[in-house]
Amino acid sequence: MTNPGSNLIVFSLDNRKRQTRICTTRSRTGCRQCKQRRTKCDETKPSCSKCVAKGLVCDGMWVAKTAASPPSSICVSPRYETHIFPDQRSWDFFQLFIIASAPGGTLPAVAMVQLVPQIALQQPALRALCCAIGASAASFQFLNGGRLDERLHRESLQYHSEAVSLCRAFKGTTAQMLRLALMSAYLFMGFEIASNNVDSAFTHFRFAHYMMQQYVNVRCKEANLTPAELKFDYVESAIFCMLQRFTIHRWPGLPDNEQELDPSLKACCQGQRSEFLVDDAPESFHDVDESSKWWDITLHFLKHHLRPRRLEAIAQGDYHVVSALVTKAIETLRNWHTRFLPLAQKAQQTKQSDPWFHIQVLTMEALYSEAEYVAHALASHTKIGVPTSPKRWHLEMIKATRALLKPMRMRGKETLSDEYAALRPLGFVVYKSRDLEVLREVEKTLEMVQGNAEFAMALRTLIKIRDLEGWEQNQQLVATVRSWAWFFTSTGCAGLTDM
Repeated sequence: MTNPGSNLIVFSLDNRKRQTRICTTRSRTGCRQCKQRRTKCDETKPSCSKCVAKGLVCDGMWVAKTAASPPSSICVSPRYETHIFPDQRSWDFFQLFIIASAPGGTLPAVAMVQLVPQIALQQPALRALCCAIGASAASFQFLNGGRLDERLHRESLQYHSEAVSLCRAFKGTTAQMLRLALMSAYLFMGFEIASNNVDSAFTHFRFAHYMMQQYVNVRCKEANLTPAELKFDYVESAIFCMLQRFTIHRWPGLPDNEQELDPSLKACCQGQRSEFLVDDAPESFHDVDESSKWWDITLHFLKHHLRPRRLEAIAQGDYHVVSALVTKAIETLRNWHTRFLPLAQKAQQTKQSDPWFHIQVLTMEALYSEAEYVAHALASHTKIGVPTSPKRWHLEMIKATRALLKPMRMRGKETLSDEYAALRPLGFVVYKSRDLEVLREVEKTLEMVQGNAEFAMALRTLIKIRDLEGWEQNQQLVATVRSWAWFFTSTGCAGLTDM
């Protein structure tokens, strides 16, 4: 029969046996874990029931990245999370912590940074610490001569005191208490850095490193496994990798000779060396997250495996061994880069459609180039090619950021998450480079920013800080610079001073 209003002819088979199938509704807003398993997510908050049943950490709070926009966890309308905060200010500080700490789509993702807000929604002590860091970040007034807002500073200390009390009052199994201790230590480190208490932050780190070993011992005893046989879940792996990262990258405000751990604490926790075997790397990396993971593994191998042997050989005057170890370090770096090249080529081809991915790849290129320069300085007596200057990648990042900023208009808090994401690469460049040409290009790019952009104003201040006479005596300016450096340590972008 003919269907009215159509030129198509269709046939009605009323007596045909109908096929039956189970109809399921696709969820476009379900969590990533359910999508990967191709199961329907019930979107229960804060963790869906499917993830809870399987013992997974549900990432429902985090919005997936698209080519058109950066990932964002900022709440633009009331949601269930607002009900667990006592007032609007606490919620605002919590959101500010998320925005200030998240890589934002233009730097490699960090599992620990993504997990903390999710777990904090269920854990009052972590929630209070997030608010403390958010209030501390808000207390510094860039546009008011680098002064401290005393009211906000007092609020941050109140949240800090509340978090300490909640940590002490927490009751649970030994494993649960150790897990809380590890995650809270990570946040205490960030708070102390923001307060310019670097020694206290490093004390928290030593404590966390010791507690990680205790946690491994407890888990092994419960599972009746050796440390080498123990398998970490996603949260445990995130904590472990973050602590290992802090043993690799430089700390702001601490000389290298003060960053050494207590000799009784192993850089590789109790038999977990297998996680850091560089020879296990795949032939090529599928995404930036995988390349970032293996970049950390590569640096870990250079600093904790090759470097001690090189220093020992220097002490013994065996420069033949020294030369061989430096050559091994250079080969290890280049092996990583060979595996990374297909990803770099893909980013170059898709930079117009996915600029966020392109900038992430440029960040990794800059880190690799910087590490090559360090290795080249050690290998002055060997015949190796001159590495590419990091300046090339810094200028490329500025160019890519300009393309990203053209269609954007900043509208204060409403676009704060996008603003941080788009300008993070410039922050990375300012942190890394002292080249006047590069810094001038950053300033030109900041002039393109339209509207009310607080982060852009902060960047301009950071560029000029070192030209200010006596800025080292301004404790708030020093704390701000160190907080900025701490962000790049946490995201694995700080780099090495030696290898």
